[in-house]
Amino acid sequence: MLTSHDEYEVPFRPNFELRSAAAWAVAAGGCVLAGWMIAAPAGLMVVSAGVCLMGAAYRGAQGFPRLREYQRVRSGKLEFTDMKELLSKQKPDALWIGRGYEWDKTAANRAYSIWRRGVENVLGKVDTATGGAFWMQGLKRVEDLYVKTKFLEGHTLIVGTTGAGKTRLYDILLTQLVARNEGPVIVIDPKGDHEMRENMRRACEATGNPERFQMFHPAYADRSVRIDPLKNWNRATEVASRIADLMPTESGGDPFQAIAWNALNSGIQGMVEIGEMPSIVKIRSYIEGGPGPLLRRVLPVHFERWNSDWNNAYRTYMSGNPDIGGGKRGQQSAEDEEINKMVAFYTDLVAKEERSSVLDGLITAYKHDREHFQKLIASLIPILSMLTSDVMGELLSPDYEDMDDDRPIIDMQKVIRDNTVLYIGLDSLSDKTVGSAIGAILLADLAAVAGDLYNYGTPETRKAMWICVDEASEVLNEPAVRILNKGRGAGMRAMMATQTMADVEVRMGGEADALQSLGNFNNGIYLRVRDGKTQEYVTKSLPTVRIEDMETGYREMAGELGEMEASKAGYSEALKKEDLELIPPALLGEIPDLQFFAHLKDGRLLKVQTPILTG
Repeated sequence: MLTSHDEYEVPFRPNFELRSAAAWAVAAGGCVLAGWMIAAPAGLMVVSAGVCLMGAAYRGAQGFPRLREYQRVRSGKLEFTDMKELLSKQKPDALWIGRGYEWDKTAANRAYSIWRRGVENVLGKVDTATGGAFWMQGLKRVEDLYVKTKFLEGHTLIVGTTGAGKTRLYDILLTQLVARNEGPVIVIDPKGDHEMRENMRRACEATGNPERFQMFHPAYADRSVRIDPLKNWNRATEVASRIADLMPTESGGDPFQAIAWNALNSGIQGMVEIGEMPSIVKIRSYIEGGPGPLLRRVLPVHFERWNSDWNNAYRTYMSGNPDIGGGKRGQQSAEDEEINKMVAFYTDLVAKEERSSVLDGLITAYKHDREHFQKLIASLIPILSMLTSDVMGELLSPDYEDMDDDRPIIDMQKVIRDNTVLYIGLDSLSDKTVGSAIGAILLADLAAVAGDLYNYGTPETRKAMWICVDEASEVLNEPAVRILNKGRGAGMRAMMATQTMADVEVRMGGEADALQSLGNFNNGIYLRVRDGKTQEYVTKSLPTVRIEDMETGYREMAGELGEMEASKAGYSEALKKEDLELIPPALLGEIPDLQFFAHLKDGRLLKVQTPILTG
């Protein structure tokens, strides 16, 4: 038997108190009826019935809270809210994330008890709208739950399988972020969810700022804004790195990526040398057409810088060297012959007085065997083709001089400056590869802006910038990791959603790189997770807890026929204690739709249900 200091009560046991209250109430009625039938004194009848009613009230007071608790744990229903109600829940320093409670030892003990005894054995058959472990939301009394925005500065990871409610959770969070109007809100949505986009638009309208909303979406090119992802840079080498980062690599030291970077850098430096802003379309033209046409334009610009009378010097040089430029490369076009002559002029005369590293790079690329060079950069060409084919050329390489195109042109610096609410739909369902490339280069542009703000920004320019990525595993790259690493210093706060750890591992190239990336998240929101490895990742970040459970035993021994010894029976109780995970790993796979655990930077572990946002 249990001792006094081992007192333990089995969660959700039968409601004996309410049964007792009912028995006392029946007894009260029985006293009245018996007194009437035997003509007992009225005083005796009243006293007897009163005592029974007092017993009924006392036991009812003990039993009704248990009844409400039992009804609460059986109630698995979806919650709904509209924008007006949602915005009314806002606090100046916190976001409302739903209704729930703090998950602690009490909740864990109750969960383990139901899990072990069997849901039907404890609660009976229940048909609910949420499915899964519907009873989780009722383990404790629920209340409105908030997370302070200062704790979200450490970035937030959202994990959940398909259909668990990640996008609907984003609806709740994004609507509040838009309404706060503390800085830009940038959403990258590979699926192109219509409801999410419209909820963001309605939030802008509801707060009186419809002009803040902008949409980029390849599937709606006629209504989409145009984005220049190469506008913001301090050094031309940044642009080369931005595009080279999009190449698939086996490791961080891929030699083909380094060769591609060098080719990109030569071309981009050449464009800058002649006063042209690089664009993806121009870079593709340079890579596919070779460095010759660009070199032909850069050489005269440098010659002019060397000597304004360079034309006479060039004619004098060529008259003294008539054989230069012919036959060196076999059968050549007139343009190639002219380029070779100018290269010789630069090498023999100009470079001795004013050498140009830009020209040196272009000349090296020009003299390289064309066929061999194309093989070295073969993995770069598909990336550039993806970002310039069909409507992508005009959307990602906007022509600033085209007065007939009235679609706005934006860049990430402008988005941040104007507090824009930017929805970026990647249309990955139609073309996953192109969508991934678009998302990756836009994240690279954001990383460049973050670096600029980190290095040169002031407290006034470092406003709160919210970057929210759904299905992040489709666009994660090195620039995205840099945002997670150093974006906080520039004011960037990232929310990234994925389905499993395996998705991140595949994208980042291995488990170590994936864990390194995920280590930047200070907050975790975990919806339904079926993948065992992901469940392990979640539960390993939580402490263990001492779980108590009652073990009962009953045995009976009957004596043999003719024996004098009587039959024996025995009953035993034992309180079993063991250290287990704060959340049972298997329970993560049974979390109902739109419910989640939130492990926050402030140390709290919350069990939350978020509503569906309606129009």
